[in-house]
Amino acid sequence: MQIDLTAFKERRPSIAPLFDYIENAALTQMEVSGYSATIPYPDNLVNYNRLFLPLFMYSPDSKEFVSLLNLFADWFERLSFDYPNIALINMLINKHSGVINNLRKVIASDDELITFLDARIIEAEHIARSGITVDYHPDLLKMLSLTDSVKSCAIPIDQLKLPYASLYLDFRNAEPPIVTRSGEVIHGCYVQQKLISWDGAQRINLIEGDASLRLQAERGAIQSGKDIMMFQMLFIYDTNDPDNIMNNAFNIAASVDAGIAINQAVLYDDDVDNVTFAGDSFEEMSAPISMVINTIMYMNAKDSERVEIKEATGMTHKIKSLKNPSKRRKAEARIKREFYDYVRIGKQFSFEGLFERDAESGKDKKSPHLRLGHFHTYYVGERLQRDAEGNVIRDENGQGVPVPPGKREKEIKWVAPVLINASERDNKQHKTRRIQ
Repeated sequence: MQIDLTAFKERRPSIAPLFDYIENAALTQMEVSGYSATIPYPDNLVNYNRLFLPLFMYSPDSKEFVSLLNLFADWFERLSFDYPNIALINMLINKHSGVINNLRKVIASDDELITFLDARIIEAEHIARSGITVDYHPDLLKMLSLTDSVKSCAIPIDQLKLPYASLYLDFRNAEPPIVTRSGEVIHGCYVQQKLISWDGAQRINLIEGDASLRLQAERGAIQSGKDIMMFQMLFIYDTNDPDNIMNNAFNIAASVDAGIAINQAVLYDDDVDNVTFAGDSFEEMSAPISMVINTIMYMNAKDSERVEIKEATGMTHKIKSLKNPSKRRKAEARIKREFYDYVRIGKQFSFEGLFERDAESGKDKKSPHLRLGHFHTYYVGERLQRDAEGNVIRDENGQGVPVPPGKREKEIKWVAPVLINASERDNKQHKTRRIQ
């Protein structure tokens, strides 16, 4: 069925891509099913019609469809900046019980229903915000896999900042593949971030209504009166069935505080076993999560390489010169199938010695070993306080008064992996590290 959402686009231009998607989905007569396929890859997101939104459980010419459309429009235009996705899910449960009842017929439990809706909201937000697809230089994928995940996950939570409103990280070219502890291959990950005010969290009973957040509050990762950062990851699993895409949502939540590290804001095996919580532990998802964290930290580092490639945009401009309508339609169809805009990060690196072993090692010298890459935060700018005339302010002992660390600018730098003790003449003692 063809619908015209031009009026919505004119009133809400900031989320026009979402209305374009809904028009296309209605035109292709999307069929409703329980676990409808999600978006497996970033290709052609605006034109991709697999995303399942609850409003398609109604006919586009029904009042229920229009009511849901207005709810989603309000959410993605304004409310999603200030509230977590569970707030929209609760709105659907309270105001659109018909949708929820229909979904419960095909989704086994309430926990699965919430996870299902959370995943759909993340995907829809990516479309609404014209989310960025991140493509990796093959060398960078290898280097980030050799970056110390323990140190990366020990950084302060306030250093975890997305460079774009929404990202899709494309892991398909990773060698070896990125896997969970159970061996499931991950093909990609949507990443989004929200900052929830303490008053807003109290208003919707956010912490008391979520077992995992209550646990974080008991541990001190969520502190009274402080804004809460929610870092959302939706992992897309490898599958041979394009109509049965598997995904897994993992959230990191903590108060915005330099004293709280990322690894203090996640749930571990014991937590998942002992708390009523629908989801996987940090240990199960540590490798994919570490790749996400390493990617974000690399993109924010001063010396990172990042290039925006307008592949689809450039092709669209080219076909405007085609005069033959048939050739133009075929070209447009090909662009939708094969091209999309993306950001490529990384560059060519030297891997000499990083993946090699010394056949003679262990006889009369230490084996070559790898020092994993890591991210280091540097303070930059003035170290001492100055007065209005630029003179250093001194204390009663004549010593310069330092600028408080919290007020100094910080700069993140990535230290790439390095092979240690590779020379036969190098007899220094180093801790050996097994290269996996």
